[in-house]
Amino acid sequence: MSASFLHAGRFFAELYVAYTVAFYSRAGLMKVENAVGASPPRPNEQDALFEYRGLIHLHSEYSGDARGSYEELSVAAHRHGLKFLVITDHNNVDAVGDGQQGWRNGVLMLTGVESRRQEGYMLLLDIERYVHGEQDSVDKRLEEDSEADGFGLVVHAGNCRRPWKGELDPRIVGLEILDYADQLYDCSALAKLNAFLFYLVNPALACLRVYHRPVQTLAKWDRETCKRPVVGFYGPNMHQKVRILKWEPKFPSAEVVMPIASNHILSCQPLTGDFQSDRRLVHQAIRNGNLFFALDLVGDSSGFRFTARQEGLAAIMGETLVSGVETTFSIRLPRVEDRSCPEIVVYRDGAEFIRGSGPAFTFRTSKEGAYRVEVLARMPTFFGRGRMAPWIYSNPIYLRNRSARS
Repeated sequence: MSASFLHAGRFFAELYVAYTVAFYSRAGLMKVENAVGASPPRPNEQDALFEYRGLIHLHSEYSGDARGSYEELSVAAHRHGLKFLVITDHNNVDAVGDGQQGWRNGVLMLTGVESRRQEGYMLLLDIERYVHGEQDSVDKRLEEDSEADGFGLVVHAGNCRRPWKGELDPRIVGLEILDYADQLYDCSALAKLNAFLFYLVNPALACLRVYHRPVQTLAKWDRETCKRPVVGFYGPNMHQKVRILKWEPKFPSAEVVMPIASNHILSCQPLTGDFQSDRRLVHQAIRNGNLFFALDLVGDSSGFRFTARQEGLAAIMGETLVSGVETTFSIRLPRVEDRSCPEIVVYRDGAEFIRGSGPAFTFRTSKEGAYRVEVLARMPTFFGRGRMAPWIYSNPIYLRNRSARS
């Protein structure tokens, strides 16, 4: 072997090592958490609403393909500032009979179920009994759920592998708009490769790399809200378990997944520590759509508000006012650093209606429609703070004519 060939081989080996060191040094040092510089609202900025962060659609050891006890999940949730978890294991609510629901480590633990149907997947919440029958129609399942005072939510609605088939039954209350696992499945091969490489040194950057605006699911949501109120929410779909031959590591862990995004419910009443009343409060806020969801990884979105007023009446997200009357819509953003410059985009029936910027934005209209907000922020990328993407997603406020409202 010639000396020149050996020298060339050594050169490329050193170049590869230098590139690898530079790549991982850059990735490891990148700050993703609170990249927008968000701060909690000051006491004088707070309103009469109580706001609580939590997650809907995650799995525990009661699912065969997941890991984590209720106790372990509550400890992790408390560490990340979450106030409630709605755990939806596959096709069973055995945790209810085992007494797993309740307050644990300052976190309200609630049990639902993820039910696999021929049309797709749905969550059933606020129930205490469930008998699995995959061949049962959605109609039968919703009828039984309604008799038990529960309610249904469609999940994986835009999943590239198994999206929801057919029309949305009008008894279905809501739609999972953002699903972290679906984000991973649906992103490009390059994004998956980048995320894998980043995960070794910066899990937060890896999570952000696969994040993208869920265009198809948002379009489906907008089509539905043109007809009736439909709740939108975020689901991490966390399992903490993958299978590699006979090895089943706890991946990705709750410590990585829980800070990514969350739902923020709003209520006129506080959580009191009484399980039954607190359970009703959380379920009612979800059922009514009194919530927004946000990518809290890049900044705590607490304090965001989207409200409407007309002739002495007021509405928050999920509520309805009469159309044909001038209505003042108000948007208040969380406090962020000046350099962040978030952008507010208001959609009416799925079409862009108006744009603005914070920290507060107001517009007036009397037109009928479903009005929702997306707040865009600049997301960190490997080569700097590059792309604008949604940080906060509101639920709609509806303006309907009197006959439709009644």
